[in-house]
Amino acid sequence: MDASQKTDWAENPSVVLQTYPQINVRDIAELQVWVNSRGAGSGVTAKLFVKHGENWTWVNAEPVVIPAGGATLTLDVRDYSVIAGWGVQFEAFDTSATQAEFVVDSVVFTATEESE
Repeated sequence: MDASQKTDWAENPSVVLQTYPQINVRDIAELQVWVNSRGAGSGVTAKLFVKHGENWTWVNAEPVVIPAGGATLTLDVRDYSVIAGWGVQFEAFDTSATQAEFVVDSVVFTATEESE
């Protein structure tokens, strides 16, 4: 779900960490990021998304439950020449966890086989 279209923040809160650097991904096969959450309860999910095209169309991978120790999220970007931005949306966390931390690290753009 595109967070800009989200209307159920009270029932289904989320944290979105995003950036808009306009990246040329013509020779890129996938985007990978490592994510983790701490102090946010169990069952926290994360999904990687990109925005692309003139209208900044939102495309995301399926949500992944973050295990202890974190998880690597992957999204295929072969169909895009430029991404307008990317980010991670965290959901299903304990909203009373005031010391919750959400981590995004190790951002990797993997080249297509043709460009290697």
